Amino acid sequence: PIDFVQRILGSWASQSVSPLDFTVEAGNDAGSLEFVLQEQGRIEWMLGTKRMVVGAENGEHIISSEGPVITESDFQIEQQSSFGSNNMQGLQVGEKVFYVTPDGRQLRAMAYQWQEDNWLSQDLTYISEHVTRSGIRHRCWAQHPNSLFLCVLGDGTLAVLTYDRTADTIAWTR
Repeated sequence: PIDFVQRILGSWASQSVSPLDFTVEAGNDAGSLEFVLQEQGRIEWMLGTKRMVVGAENGEHIISSEGPVITESDFQIEQQSSFGSNNMQGLQVGEKVFYVTPDGRQLRAMAYQWQEDNWLSQDLTYISEHVTRSGIRHRCWAQHPNSLFLCVLGDGTLAVLTYDRTADTIAWTR
């Protein structure tokens, strides 16, 4: 059976003021972190925004603290969605975090919504699912001059998403 318990041992969070020291020291808030995400599968990426956003195989999470720094004695993990992420690093563009789903077919945009008090995830491929059918293998953001996501697909073709967050406009082409 697949082990659904994922441990993050210092390799994700080093000691304060020593970015290359990943030694775990119990009870030391300046030390590296160790915590568990249960039933969420392997952690695929982490991204520091106002909160730490974590993409795992089976869901997306926020790690936060009451104080200004996440420490061993002060952190909370909250699941935000259950779409799941693949192993392509999440990417912050403006106030949103973009990630690809485990099957590689969806590019999603996650943003904090005050009314819901939660990070909500929008599927940016819902109007053009046929474009990404072979799966997104690599993507990059080109802000200038036209705000584009360039996606290399599994079949070797290039898919381009025009994304204007101020006008809430998206359009895909191959």
